[in-house]
This record gives sequence, C-alpha cells and structure tokens, in this order.
Amino acid sequence: METACHLVNRSPSLVLEDKTPHEVWTGKKPSLSNLMVFRCDAYAHVIKEKKTKLDCKSERCVFIWYRMV
Repeated sequence: METACHLVNRSPSLVLEDKTPHEVWTGKKPSLSNLMVFRCDAYAHVIKEKKTKLDCKSERCVFIWYRMV
C-alpha cells in the first residue's frame, strides 16, 4: 500500500494540470532517481563483520519492494 501511494504521489495528474501531488504539496518536483523496476537485479551491501577478506562486498538479490523512510 505504501509503494502504491508513493508512486501515485509522484505521478502527474490531469486534475492538477499535469503536476504531481508531491509537487503541489511541497512546491518542488519530486526526485525519481531512486525508482527501480520490480523484480530487477539488486545488490545488497554485506557488512564488514559478516565477511572475510576475500568475500564479495555485496550480495546479488531481486528487488521486490520499496522501504519508505
């Protein structure tokens, strides 16, 4: 539900004259640089304490959802 709301608030609306709800509320255009395609390849950082010297610094994953901060 959070992801749907996040995406709707960053999508243009005809009612708002092709502005986004986020843009109307804050006065600034939203950044779309952090959006990703669902089920695409993603890489998670492995913390230093959980790896040895020769282990990879990241682990390959599949992107499935956004974590709202």
